Amino acid sequence: MIKAEYENFFESKTVTKTERSLVEANLNLSEENEQKILCLSGRVYQSSAEVEDRSVVYGGLATFNAVFGGEELMRVEVGTKFSFKTEQADGAAFRSVDYALDNIKIKKEGGMLYVTAYLTATLTFISVEEKQFLVETTALKKTGVLPIFTPMATTRNFTAEDEFELKKIKRVLYSDATAYVASVTAGDEVVSISGTAIVNVLALPFAENGDLIKETRRIPFTFEAELGGANDKTLATATVAVDKLTLKVFVDDENDRSTVEATAVLTIAVSAANRTDKEIVSDCYSPKAALTLTPVTLTSRIKCANKSINAHFQEKANCAVPEYSRFIKTVGERVEIATFSLSGGELSIDGLIIASALFSDDENRVVTRRLDIPFNVRQRVEDEEIEDLGVYLEKLTCKLKNGRLETETDLVVAYREVFTVAAQAVSALYEGEERKFDAHTVSVYIPSVADDEWEITKKLGVDWAEIEKFNPDLNFPLTGNEKIIVFRGK
Repeated sequence: MIKAEYENFFESKTVTKTERSLVEANLNLSEENEQKILCLSGRVYQSSAEVEDRSVVYGGLATFNAVFGGEELMRVEVGTKFSFKTEQADGAAFRSVDYALDNIKIKKEGGMLYVTAYLTATLTFISVEEKQFLVETTALKKTGVLPIFTPMATTRNFTAEDEFELKKIKRVLYSDATAYVASVTAGDEVVSISGTAIVNVLALPFAENGDLIKETRRIPFTFEAELGGANDKTLATATVAVDKLTLKVFVDDENDRSTVEATAVLTIAVSAANRTDKEIVSDCYSPKAALTLTPVTLTSRIKCANKSINAHFQEKANCAVPEYSRFIKTVGERVEIATFSLSGGELSIDGLIIASALFSDDENRVVTRRLDIPFNVRQRVEDEEIEDLGVYLEKLTCKLKNGRLETETDLVVAYREVFTVAAQAVSALYEGEERKFDAHTVSVYIPSVADDEWEITKKLGVDWAEIEKFNPDLNFPLTGNEKIIVFRGK
């Protein structure tokens, strides 16, 4: 009777679900101010999510910033808390949620102005399937290796701070922040994360008729998360989101300067896995009885590293420049990815940089025009598969020349590499009828160069000990000129 020993393997798959909802906030401006609005932008902060029964309740704070003109430039910043509920994906556990705001518009109602936007929430779930596989048997066996990954995870808040000087300013008109992870390394019980927070500030100068002041700050950050069991062979990756941005402005009247303290609260989620190689049975054979095997493929899909690519390009922007105007600044810049693909080791990304361009017209009024810059990034990469790709605008400079806006742009493409390992295994083994051989037979087998002990044993249908007894001079690797002889007799 052939004995078999099994273990269980938990195979996980990622499932995403997208929910789209309308959010709005009161700008506390009367209708006559609609034509004065120069720029609208929005961002989600303070995101949260929790599981209740079979549903996920997710929420956060959608903030909107409106820059509007008149006798002087002003800004209105409003926020609206949101909370929505959705059913979990069937047979899957909730993991995370990501947000995006788009189609930001002005709505008039009751003599007041409201800002509305579509909130897209992408919820990620993990589906786990249990599969049985053979690890030991008394039959002749061919073995393989199954990588087993032991997951570890943690989430931490981290504060990135910067201080910088500007000309004396009257007020901040616009600010936002994004962040990306550039690299993750694991060591003894610790995972180290490094990345950059990008803070944009647009301010109104104190001096009359002075140009708007714009500052883009790159704040490098490093962070260590304690993760029990981590070592230098641990596969680790991380994500980062800006949960809150705070600006404090200190005005130095005597030196006509302003000092800005920028504080960005980052939420960093770290995922890691340790690998253990386990020997499994990928095929088996019995010289005594026919065996029926049920094959199974066991797959592990692991995100294992954060990487980033820098891209620099110069382009003419698509923008309807008003006649006889002077270009001031851009505000509300954002990156929209149209498509991205990875094929043959080449990463291809197409998208748009969108912003509001502010101009001073021939009557010295501030007017706005939509600006967009198409971009295409082509980069050779070593990775076979990538996920969680994001494009971040590090720097954008614009100059008005011959009636066109000429731009110079620095982008960072951040992503996580993914590799998939698959192992062929046996999920069930059934013993059939006893094999019968004619007595006093001689079997001759001419092997190929690639044959090993397993292949020869299975072809001849006898134990390897018997084959060695009749072929004592057989050596591996084979040359292709061998003849293997086995004699069966009573």
